[in-house]
Amino acid sequence: MAILSGIYEPYYYIEIGEAIILFIYGIILLASIGLYIMQSIAVMKMAKKRNIKNGWLAWIPVASDYMFGKVSEPTGKGKKTGITLLVLNIVMSVVTVIFAIIMVAFMMVLAFNQDSNVIDSGTAGIPILIAFLLGLVVILGVSIAYIVVKFIAYYRICENFGGESGTGFFIGTLITTLLDIGIVPPILMLVLASKTPTDAGEVVQTAAEAPQTAAEEPKTEKVQMIAPEISAPEAQEVPQEEEKAEGTDEE
Repeated sequence: MAILSGIYEPYYYIEIGEAIILFIYGIILLASIGLYIMQSIAVMKMAKKRNIKNGWLAWIPVASDYMFGKVSEPTGKGKKTGITLLVLNIVMSVVTVIFAIIMVAFMMVLAFNQDSNVIDSGTAGIPILIAFLLGLVVILGVSIAYIVVKFIAYYRICENFGGESGTGFFIGTLITTLLDIGIVPPILMLVLASKTPTDAGEVVQTAAEAPQTAAEEPKTEKVQMIAPEISAPEAQEVPQEEEKAEGTDEE
């Protein structure tokens, strides 16, 4: 029995270790889902209070960035924070995928050419290494731009919904985000969503509504131009009919 226990004991500890790791990952996954739900609810409520249509986009990954930026846009000032965040998110995702492919290819080249010293020989390794470094620079640049625009959107939301306490909300969001305390920003967003924005009642047009408004204006002018042309002949026919009636009476 002692021999058998000595054989199976390491496997027993490995299974416990794997179970603990899976448990931790499960908690992290559930926490991430919960935070995402809180953030989505907050953004959707803010969109409703600011009369922004399609607030349900806050539940869709990537599109949620568009709605977050849309909620932060000042009314009537032509800001495109929503579109900017959406484009930066898409670019960052695409570049990250390309960067991962290049990195895998680079590692494969190193693995299959350990003895030939490919990088020093200037054959296939140098182009892949250059692409790797360029991809890293692009990812860092896009990530920094995304973070800056995101914090600008946070600041506008805090100022609009927080009122006099808006600066405090923004500082709390900024510090907890930098310290990677991810649970705090969604809670602060929910608190802000329960408040009334300073521009309550003002309609914020979506990107799809603006072209429709512009397209309707020429139609109105066209109708106004046609209306006099139709009414003019009708106005001339009335005196002619009166003259005929008078002529008949005289006869």
